[in-house]
Amino acid sequence: MLHDDYSPLPTPTATWTPTPTPTFDQWRQALIEAVPERLLTFFAESTTSSLAEIQGELQPLLDSMAAAPDALGRTCGPQLEPVPDSEAAGVPAIIFTCGVLDPTNDSISWRNRKGVLAWRDATSASWSLQLLPAIGYISSFREARLVQRDGRAELALFTEQCRSETGKQCQIVLRLYRLEEVFWRELWADSIASQQTQREATWQLEGDGIEAIKVESTSSWSDDPKSGLFQESRYGAHRVFSDVWQRQGDAYVRTERKTHPSAFNTLVEFFYALQTGGDAAAWVTRPELLELAAQLELASLHERPPADWVLDHPPYPDPFPEAGPISLTFDPFRLQHPVSRIIFHFVLHEDNYLIDAIEVIPTTQTAP
Repeated sequence: MLHDDYSPLPTPTATWTPTPTPTFDQWRQALIEAVPERLLTFFAESTTSSLAEIQGELQPLLDSMAAAPDALGRTCGPQLEPVPDSEAAGVPAIIFTCGVLDPTNDSISWRNRKGVLAWRDATSASWSLQLLPAIGYISSFREARLVQRDGRAELALFTEQCRSETGKQCQIVLRLYRLEEVFWRELWADSIASQQTQREATWQLEGDGIEAIKVESTSSWSDDPKSGLFQESRYGAHRVFSDVWQRQGDAYVRTERKTHPSAFNTLVEFFYALQTGGDAAAWVTRPELLELAAQLELASLHERPPADWVLDHPPYPDPFPEAGPISLTFDPFRLQHPVSRIIFHFVLHEDNYLIDAIEVIPTTQTAP
């Protein structure tokens, strides 16, 4: 028997790792333990196949669930999400989530959030229910689409899985399910975007199906090797990515990634090329800047303690300048360095930013 806090979700890391899918019996048992009996009874007795009608019939029940506290004064905070296009696909479906609330209706535990998929296909005389372990703990429902593909019902489910209850360091996880008789079997799951805080990343399903997804995200909390070069705070500098994920068989593959041009992206690429022996010349307007970078030992800058220098940010809430300039300030109390600040200036050239000047401010001179 599974415990009340049962969840197959892993602890999120920068690289999301799936865990083995629970068996049908495990899902069934977890459903019985997690879903209020009144909700199970409602779907067992409902005869309508209309999402609009069933939402109207469900609302009084949801209101009563939210108004009935337990012995500790906690109530259920229900949310109802009709699955888009499910009626057109012949399998009307609803995703029901419920989180434990305290007497003031503030969420007190993401661990107790449960997701339930309720659906009714054309061959069934009643609604069926299945627990979605992807929803719960610190993972919340974001979007779903149900379609008919090759004569079978399939569901694309997007969830936002965060590292803690604070809603920071999150992954957007896409899961693919296929209806097999009375059970939605998970075919594939993986992270398609990382984000420092909730709702940073955006995505769009192309057309009416689930064949392709466009994703917009940033380098915030990314496992990209270039993302560790500079500290990327919530309101600071980030690189911006546009990805395309394509359905291939029973999985999705990222087939395209474009990085939006910006001064910060150029600075990251320049430092990465210096440190890895790449083509640093591609990111400057003239060779003399490479000679100056060598004199300043920029290739080994990150070998020193990060506290000795910082990437300067504009005061909050001003955005980080897309076109620059960008400056690095050195801490004279922690590092005996002849330079107090290095300022990088950029020009836009053929839809990309290039470093056009490197201004060096000595420690004996007051930095601007």
